[in-house]
Amino acid sequence: MRILLADDHWFMFESMVRLLNEEIPGSEVVGAANLDDAMKVVDSDKSFDLILLDLNMPGMAGRGQDRFSCIDKIKNIIPDTPVAIISAEEDEVIVQAALSKGAAGYIPKSLARNSLVAAMQLLVSGMASYPRPVARRVNKAPDSHLGVLGQRGSSEAVNLSAREKEVHSLIIQGLSNKAIAERLAVKEVTVKEHVSSVLKKFGAKSRSEIIAAAVR
Repeated sequence: MRILLADDHWFMFESMVRLLNEEIPGSEVVGAANLDDAMKVVDSDKSFDLILLDLNMPGMAGRGQDRFSCIDKIKNIIPDTPVAIISAEEDEVIVQAALSKGAAGYIPKSLARNSLVAAMQLLVSGMASYPRPVARRVNKAPDSHLGVLGQRGSSEAVNLSAREKEVHSLIIQGLSNKAIAERLAVKEVTVKEHVSSVLKKFGAKSRSEIIAAAVR
């Protein structure tokens, strides 16, 4: 596992290095103390499995969703690498804002070491990871009554086919296209077509917006 950790606290970086060396031998953590440095690293090195951004490091300016505008910039450079937020803040509104702006997940710094490693492994495998209260809301939400983007009603109201409802449900559980294909026993290219259709019907630009809508 190769991770870029952008965090201005040196002890966080050293703790992450020590943790991964103990739990996942052979892992590598590259550090950046601010957003500008993180962007420079990404620009020159695109071989990361995961990128973690501290919510309050220098460069993460602004409030609300503006502070997450860097996610799209990073994804434009390395679109296949998950970008997640790591933070001491656990407010659900902030978590939802991060997800709606394209974050693959949101990792609280309060997690126990085994949970922290598990969260990173989920993200690297293509699944989502977010705080337990948000996860509970996603897992308990019935498929036919999940929030639709723009307050457009339930998933029934957007006329999803039976297969699209299955794909939609698995999207909000954080499964990647590959994982959905394995779960449904279909080809990954078929899943991609269904995902595109679901996004179009919900008026969403990304699967992250679908997940964010589900946790509102």
